[in-house]
Amino acid sequence: MKNRIVANLALLAALTGAGLCAGDATHFKIPFAFHVGNKVMPAGSYDVSTLTDPAALVISCFECKKSMVVLTNGISLYKAAELPTLQFQRYGEEYFLEKYLNGPLSMGRAFYKSKAELEIAKRSTAVQPDLVAVKAH
Repeated sequence: MKNRIVANLALLAALTGAGLCAGDATHFKIPFAFHVGNKVMPAGSYDVSTLTDPAALVISCFECKKSMVVLTNGISLYKAAELPTLQFQRYGEEYFLEKYLNGPLSMGRAFYKSKAELEIAKRSTAVQPDLVAVKAH
């Protein structure tokens, strides 16, 4: 586990040092644990940044010592968000990262649904998912 964290942080440092980060990080305080890809990330303060390939987002929590690179799909927004925003789907007490809205640019990134989210969505037909938004600070 410790080796994996060190490897992820080394990858992030290498990507940043190599000039592959295309934009400044956006800061979010996420008050709940959430799923992204096949990982569960703890509650905490996160930075989200893009790489030179805009399909890849870097999600980092330095206090949690967790970081990951996630592939996404580009989306256009009908109405731009005031501030950069992360949107989550909530099924009961489980949160799944769904979208990153890039503030006033009318663009965003959609995350692929994981197997875990698809299974929970099938099982929870009686409970409608809620959309939860966390704005940048």
